[in-house]
Amino acid sequence: MMTGAQWEHGKTFPIYLPDIKASPYRHASEPKRTPKAPALPWAMIAPHAKQARINHSMSLDTLAQRGGLDWSEALAVLQDRLWKRMSAHTAETVVRALVVQFVGVAGRVAA
Repeated sequence: MMTGAQWEHGKTFPIYLPDIKASPYRHASEPKRTPKAPALPWAMIAPHAKQARINHSMSLDTLAQRGGLDWSEALAVLQDRLWKRMSAHTAETVVRALVVQFVGVAGRVAA
């Protein structure tokens, strides 16, 4: 069981991914599909709302409604720092590790 009322209710913050439907590599006869986008537990990013506003001049709710943040933007917010260019793969790897750590800590607290 996770901790934090928002996380328990499944509220998440989306990670923005390029739209696969708009990909020039998709053949016209292929069915359009939208992959399930990854998301962060809301309770994980909520404490960093101030940094999100500094970096993007928007609230977390507004950012989520607009599709979320990409991996490097999310990492900058989670680390309470300004955004800097980095590879999407590196940022994704670090963010996924932070999620595992967050969920593991939440699980131990609830146990």
